Amino acid sequence: MTTDATLTNACAALIAEAAKATTTERSRALLAATGAVLDALQSAGGPAPALLLDALRTLPPLGAAWIAITLGSAVEQGSSPASSAPAVVDLMRRWLDAMPDDDEDVLPRDVVAAFPWLGQSLVTHLVRAPELRAVLARDVRLREQLLRASGATYGAAWVQELILRQSGELIVLHVESRRALVLRYENVGRVFHLFTLLQGAIGTRLPGGREPDLEQVQAAMGGERSPHNDSAWWHYQDGFTSKADFMSSLWAEWSVSDVPQLDGVTVLVLWPPILGGRHWDSSFFGPALDAAPPRVTIVRELDSAEAEAWFLRVRIAPR
Repeated sequence: MTTDATLTNACAALIAEAAKATTTERSRALLAATGAVLDALQSAGGPAPALLLDALRTLPPLGAAWIAITLGSAVEQGSSPASSAPAVVDLMRRWLDAMPDDDEDVLPRDVVAAFPWLGQSLVTHLVRAPELRAVLARDVRLREQLLRASGATYGAAWVQELILRQSGELIVLHVESRRALVLRYENVGRVFHLFTLLQGAIGTRLPGGREPDLEQVQAAMGGERSPHNDSAWWHYQDGFTSKADFMSSLWAEWSVSDVPQLDGVTVLVLWPPILGGRHWDSSFFGPALDAAPPRVTIVRELDSAEAEAWFLRVRIAPR
């Protein structure tokens, strides 16, 4: 059983080693001190020690980011993110708030070097703290800051992508067949990302469908980027337009959360393709995040009465 003194001493030793970090090369002493803290935390249980949380505010960027990595590792091993997640997010906010207004030298070099470590920790924490992740997703200023910082460091791009991604259920209405499906989507960011995964899940189940391009589907699920484009099998609209109209398309730059909901439900209406269809590449799938893998699955097909009720709600009368 780890004593309070053992944990305190291990944390103090780690902070002393982290303070020495000047590059992302990790010394044996730093790794040994990190292992000692993780062992002590696993044995002691309880919240993250205040000593480590304070170090996030007092250490230089590389040292603070390494403490964040350590806290993320503790969470991966079963520690609660309740105390450490807000502290790690606060570190990110302080770095982003310090960005100058001009577009040059967006972040200091030491912050750029440290951000991948911080980004890794943030992803680990936020995947396990969905309520905090949802709060950050609604913070327009934060999303703008992350977008700007992501040009300088992929660590910011990881966090931007994670808070963009959404999970939930949606209803697909296929106009020609008057059939309807309920699908579950997880960790999906942009509408073109959703289209690829949705088409992979539906395949030939609905008229106009095809055998999925498995390479594209794998890329959309976080695998290797695909060198060729994907295309829309149908013309996609939301549930607020009762006829096919290109100007009512779901646009490429939208996130899944931008799709208007009908009485709290995301509805996609599938019409025959118009204007030759739409095409996109795998850049719309965002960076791969192993901690938040994307996927879309079919929950069930609605019976004919349920399907007709939804078609009437979106004012699409029988032919």
